[in-house]
Amino acid sequence: MGNPGLLNRIRKVNPDLSRSMSFKKAIKAVPGTLALFTTVSALQAQTTVLTNLPGSPPYTGNRAEVDSLATSNVVGLTTSGNAVDFSSFTGYFENLTSVNVTLGGGIYSNNSGSPGSSLVSFTSQTVLASDTTPTSFSLTTTSPYLLAANTSYWFLLSAQSGNLYWMADSSNAGTGTVPTASQGYTSLGYEATSNGGANWESVPINYTVQVAVVPEPSTWAMMAAGIGSLLVFKRRRS
Repeated sequence: MGNPGLLNRIRKVNPDLSRSMSFKKAIKAVPGTLALFTTVSALQAQTTVLTNLPGSPPYTGNRAEVDSLATSNVVGLTTSGNAVDFSSFTGYFENLTSVNVTLGGGIYSNNSGSPGSSLVSFTSQTVLASDTTPTSFSLTTTSPYLLAANTSYWFLLSAQSGNLYWMADSSNAGTGTVPTASQGYTSLGYEATSNGGANWESVPINYTVQVAVVPEPSTWAMMAAGIGSLLVFKRRRS
């Protein structure tokens, strides 16, 4: 019948559709229906909305130090006209200490163009003392977090024990590759603090970054409802 798993997911977001008609009959009756469902399925997949990876390795350009005392670095993003669920934040980090260091941080609100209050924390990860070359780490949040439409956010990196380096790549004389934002999204650039967030300053270095999201469930439901209506309309005309 095509993709039963996909149809089951659409039944979950729109049970009225599954009760009102047989998906199996609808797909047989309407040419191209499966392609429409496949389009909806693609929307559920993870999407990268801000990235400069892979850039121009090796990642040996300028480094931002992040530590547990006062120094943190952030990259900002303004979302598009649709709410999305945050998926992951990826960057390259290096540990030049002799001990394991805990990498953390989280998503922060926007306050007049700089980070404001903490909204949700990243699940911390351990960067081993042996990670003396730039290593990729992907951070997720401790609980699901919805990024609202047309809203600015800051993604903050901090080291909870010791200090780390957030790496840029070797392009642009060591200042790194400028991140590309997806259509409808806007990059806010990078900022840093050396006094625990009392003051923030923009920095000219483009550290390694990749922000991924997935569509909000309500968006999925609306798409399923729209396709269901189209199927009903076509069946009535046939």
